[in-house]
Amino acid sequence: MATIVRELWGAHPSFLKAPSKRNLLELIAHRPEGGAGLRVVPTIWYAKGWHDCYWTVTETKLKNDMAHGKVYGRLTWRGTEVEKNGQIRTALKHKWHIYEPPHELGTLEEKLGIPRDAPSA
Repeated sequence: MATIVRELWGAHPSFLKAPSKRNLLELIAHRPEGGAGLRVVPTIWYAKGWHDCYWTVTETKLKNDMAHGKVYGRLTWRGTEVEKNGQIRTALKHKWHIYEPPHELGTLEEKLGIPRDAPSA
């Protein structure tokens, strides 16, 4: 999606200058309700090709410094949601992003009028 934004607004738009490598607590610390309901994924899962795996955040318990705490969520693995909530134990270890389903990215390309065979940067 960042490629699409860069094509529309230039190589270095100011709203893309946020740090792209953040742990889970940095990603959800300032979200409403502690990020509850947000779907997140560690970047390592994308590198391994697991595009239908993600966590849905259900609860956060952040400490006063907003850099430490616990995050709980529901895992969706290979398209199947796990029955119960669990602690996301790798919240501080891996780099995380907001999950974007592949079919939604295709819809965005269609809305913006970008052909599927368009070169990416």
